[in-house]
Amino acid sequence: MDDILQYAVDHGMIDVSSIRKTVELDKRKEILKRYLESDKGKIWQGKNGRWYAYLYVEGKRKTPSRQTREEIENYVIDRLKEQDENPTIREVFDEWNERRLNLQKISRSTFDKNVLTFKRHYSGIEHRKLHYMQPEEIEDFLEHQIPKFNLTAKGFANLKCITKGFLTRAKKRGIISWNVAYMLSELDVSEADFKKTVEEDEKQVFDEEETEKIVRYMREHFDTLNAGLLLLFASGLRVGELATLKPEDIDIDYVNVRRTETHYLEDGKNIYAVKDFPKSRAGWRTVVISSEWEWLMRKLKLLNPWGQYLFESKGQRITIRGFSSRLRRVCKQCEIVPKSPHKIRKTYGTILLDANIDNNLIMQQMGHTDILTTEKHYHRNRKTIDAKKKILNAVNFV
Repeated sequence: MDDILQYAVDHGMIDVSSIRKTVELDKRKEILKRYLESDKGKIWQGKNGRWYAYLYVEGKRKTPSRQTREEIENYVIDRLKEQDENPTIREVFDEWNERRLNLQKISRSTFDKNVLTFKRHYSGIEHRKLHYMQPEEIEDFLEHQIPKFNLTAKGFANLKCITKGFLTRAKKRGIISWNVAYMLSELDVSEADFKKTVEEDEKQVFDEEETEKIVRYMREHFDTLNAGLLLLFASGLRVGELATLKPEDIDIDYVNVRRTETHYLEDGKNIYAVKDFPKSRAGWRTVVISSEWEWLMRKLKLLNPWGQYLFESKGQRITIRGFSSRLRRVCKQCEIVPKSPHKIRKTYGTILLDANIDNNLIMQQMGHTDILTTEKHYHRNRKTIDAKKKILNAVNFV
């Protein structure tokens, strides 16, 4: 087939220049159509007879004008074509982030988190044309972000993640030609460069005395919110999973985890929505409840049997925010260092590890794919000083 086409071109049977013009015209029509169908696209005629359009250049709206509609259309097409062929860092990032959201590869909350990370770090160079940037410039930029913002290892990982994402997208679009993975591997970064965070055990988990004290308090002041917090102690659920439980998800012996809460900003307002799937694949699980908590499960079965969600207040689902606020107040009442609901989950994981429970069962209960995750991020010391002293008193040091 290639030989036939080449023969036709060589013998003047196909006018290549005419085909190129047709293709170019079709491209220009497609660019204009995409512009007019977008939320930001608009062309209109003013009272003075001139034609106007909206164009966004380096994040700012411009309003160019021309004598005829054809002239303003051509101007818009040329500018948009230039942006497509040589976009700014911000334009590439926005396209990558929005594409992943539209393909449902990320949640709206992750989308918002990516935007915040980008604004924090790239605001000074976001309008630079990515095509002209060299890998060494990106390397130097990333390395300087660590001392500039006193980043932790986790904070730098988030920055590197979005950078890899939009640069890889740029490579696929032909905007850059250099190897993104190799550039990131060449970063002059070590663990010693990052801000060290000291997480004291007393702020990460409830110790044995605190657990007994807070559980007793919530039993004595039993209501819907305290019932939810007690279920966290009984199950180790993530608070987002707790906030989206439905009456049919629980029984006396178990809790089925099938969804979680997501949080994002929309028109400047906080939106708390329900995702019909857990945080991760391993998050889809059945958590077994010990007989010690049977009394709680029986109360929960009667709590809100006809509601859409298990934990509701005045017909509305109680969100993560509601549970977090209540836990702070309960901690204050019990004279305990304030902790978030996630610290109850860490307490639960620590109890399982300290009891030498089978690793597979721990991973199933926690919704983890690797026991090292539980060990590294959830295992803390829960013993009080008196309890430690009692253990040490039984040791002969002489």
